[in-house]
Amino acid sequence: KLAVGEFEKALYNIHMSSRKIKKSYISCTGYFASYKNKKQIAFESVLERDFYMLLEFDENVISYEEQPITINYEYKDGSKRKYTPDCIVTYKDGKDRYYEVKYINEIRNDSELREKIDFLKSYFYNEYTLKFDIFTDEEISKIYLENLKFLYKFAFIPQDNEKIVKINKILNEVDKISVKELLNLLN
Repeated sequence: KLAVGEFEKALYNIHMSSRKIKKSYISCTGYFASYKNKKQIAFESVLERDFYMLLEFDENVISYEEQPITINYEYKDGSKRKYTPDCIVTYKDGKDRYYEVKYINEIRNDSELREKIDFLKSYFYNEYTLKFDIFTDEEISKIYLENLKFLYKFAFIPQDNEKIVKINKILNEVDKISVKELLNLLN
C-alpha cells in the first residue's frame, strides 16, 4: 500500500497504458487519433471510442489516457483481484477522474457487475481518494455524437490565413452570396 502522496506521484510518472488492449474477435477494438493528446488512444469497444470523441470536444478536458493503472485489491469475499479502469481524464480544474465505460444494459442485466462497480467506487475513494465514475451509452446524445463525428474530420485542420483574408474580402464586397458562389470565387 502506497501513501496517497506516493501513489499520486507514481500515477503522474506513468505515460503508458497499464494494460495493453489486444485484438478481439468478440468486440470492436482499434485506435482513436486524439488531437488533444497528440497520440493514438486504444479502445476496446465502440462505446469507448465514442467516449473519446466526446472528451476530444469537451473544453473542460485537458487530456485522457486509456488503461492508466492496474490496482490489486481484496474483494469483500477475501479473493485477490486486479482492476484496470478504462480511462483517466484530467480536467482543467486540476482534478483527475477514472472511468469505467460500459453499456447500460450490461450493468442493468448483471447484478454481480453492479455490485463490483459499487465496491470499486468505494474502494478507489477510501483507499486512494480517487474519483471513479461509470460512463454509459445513456449519457450520449446520438445527434450530438453524429455532429461531433462530422466535425472531427475538419475541426483540427490548421487555418489557412491566406484563404481567410480572401473570404473576408469577398464577404465585405457583397450583400449576399451562397456558399457555392463563394467557393467558385475562391477557386
